Amino acid sequence: MSETVLKIDHLSYTYASGVEALKDVSLDIRRGEFVAIIGQNGSGKSTLLKNITGLLRPTVGKVLINGRNNQEMSVAEISQEIGFVLQNPDNQLFESTVKDEILYALKNAKMSPEESDERVNKAAEAVGMTEKFEEYPPALSKGDRA
Repeated sequence: MSETVLKIDHLSYTYASGVEALKDVSLDIRRGEFVAIIGQNGSGKSTLLKNITGLLRPTVGKVLINGRNNQEMSVAEISQEIGFVLQNPDNQLFESTVKDEILYALKNAKMSPEESDERVNKAAEAVGMTEKFEEYPPALSKGDRA
C-alpha cells in the first residue's frame, strides 16, 4: 500500500450563518490514487475542497497534507502541495498565450525566470503543447484546453 498523501480526519465545517456544511468527514488518499468528489448541489463538495486547500479552516477535525496539518500551513504552502481543477477548464484560463498560461502558476510561486522556463518547457512537452505556445488558449480545442 502506498503512503497517504491526503488525510481528512473527522472534518466538520459550520459557516458563520450556522449552516453545517460538513459533518465528521474522514478520507485517506494515497499516492497514485485518482479520486472524484461528486454529489448534488449544496452537498458540501466545494466546502470540502476549500477546507483541503486552506481557503476555509475546519471547525472540527484535521486535514493532513503529506503528514502536515494544513492549519499550520499558509495557503501558498498548501498550493505547493495540492490544488484542484474546475469542471469547466474555460473558467481557469487567464492569459493570452498557452506559454503565459502555463507560466501563470510559476509566477505566483515566485520562481526564478530560468527555472520557470525549464518547467514550462517540460510541462508543455509532456502534454504535447510546445507547438501551441503562442496560441490563444480559449481558441484551442476542448481537449487541448483541458
